[in-house]
Amino acid sequence: MPSQSFAPTRFGDGDAASYWSRYNLTDMLTTLSTKGQAVIPESIREQARLKTGDKLDVGYINGLVVLRKRVPLTPAQARALILSGRELPAQTAEDETQVREAVAAVRRRRQAA
Repeated sequence: MPSQSFAPTRFGDGDAASYWSRYNLTDMLTTLSTKGQAVIPESIREQARLKTGDKLDVGYINGLVVLRKRVPLTPAQARALILSGRELPAQTAEDETQVREAVAAVRRRRQAA
């Protein structure tokens, strides 16, 4: 994805068309149901090789809802991930304090909202 972080505030913005075209979006439309469900058009499912039962990661960034097919780690990737964790320095009491403080700050912000 492009590194530029411009996001139009509404579809009528002058640069909106160029913004959306950089992300290869289509003019297809789907409607969100009362259960929060949306149908992914068949042509998009085919391009993304999505099949019934596939797991999708869902995210939100710069005004876009992003769906990404979850691909399980291969045994080699899992092993590399485990081994890389062994190279990390041991956690100190100061680290634990910083983590507790960061979690408390997030909780305060959420309660204030």
